[in-house]
Amino acid sequence: MEQEKRILNEELIEKYWKYIGVGISFKYFPIVIKKSKGCRIWDIEGREYIDFLTSAASFNIGHTNDEVVKAIKQAIDDMIDYDQYLYHEPSIRLAEMLVNIVPGSYEKKVLYELSGGAANDMALKVALAFTGRKYIGSFEDSYHGTHYLVLSSSGSFKPETRYKYN
Repeated sequence: MEQEKRILNEELIEKYWKYIGVGISFKYFPIVIKKSKGCRIWDIEGREYIDFLTSAASFNIGHTNDEVVKAIKQAIDDMIDYDQYLYHEPSIRLAEMLVNIVPGSYEKKVLYELSGGAANDMALKVALAFTGRKYIGSFEDSYHGTHYLVLSSSGSFKPETRYKYN
């Protein structure tokens, strides 16, 4: 049984590299995750880990947070998707709340993105457009995401680094 699980793990990793494009790949460990809860993750072999990476999305609330799951289920019951060309009450109310908690007495607006990398990419585009500058500084071994502009400004995506982790 243990050997079968290990083979499944290895087979799935091989299939990953066969079927999924490597443009967003930055794998640290040869572990296939099956489930997560709070600060813990379990692989398909049944091993439990404390997740210090936090899937880059659940820093403050943990994986599969009960309140968040409940809110997601309610949102899905109400509407599974909406088009960016239509107004959407929850996104308007959230934007108002975010604008009101940001300090400063200047006009503020919210720009929604789907990931941290996309948000960083947009922030750099806005900064370049606003300042009129043509260059971006970045620290060696920095990581800002895997979108076009942030990928070019991330110091952690040198070819030898990508090879090392992939």
